[in-house]
Amino acid sequence: MIIENETRPIEKLMSGAYDSIKGLVSADTVVGSPIKAENGVVIIPISKVAMGFVTGGGEYGDAPDADAHCAGGSGAGMSVVPVAFLVSNGIEIKLVNISDKPAMDKIIDAIPEVVKLVMSAIK
Repeated sequence: MIIENETRPIEKLMSGAYDSIKGLVSADTVVGSPIKAENGVVIIPISKVAMGFVTGGGEYGDAPDADAHCAGGSGAGMSVVPVAFLVSNGIEIKLVNISDKPAMDKIIDAIPEVVKLVMSAIK
């Protein structure tokens, strides 16, 4: 029997885990707070954020009711990796990339070598 207008134990577990995770993530996680140097340079970190969240459980006992036992668990993981910095000296703004080259850049860099190999095979 499902009891209406009452929160089930698993719903409480899910809600609590979600609220905790929500408190960890903000806009400052992706675009960090500006860092101001004495010479007027402003540095803003840019990060890649990945997050996973899982919750599961179930009730057990003879009959489902408000007093049913609940077994459950939840877990979450989060990764914040800096990928670039926006640097401003008051005159210009530069994006300084610190992550590995994207796959497309690697492909473009390889094109001249591939063309050279193809041309030598045709001759």
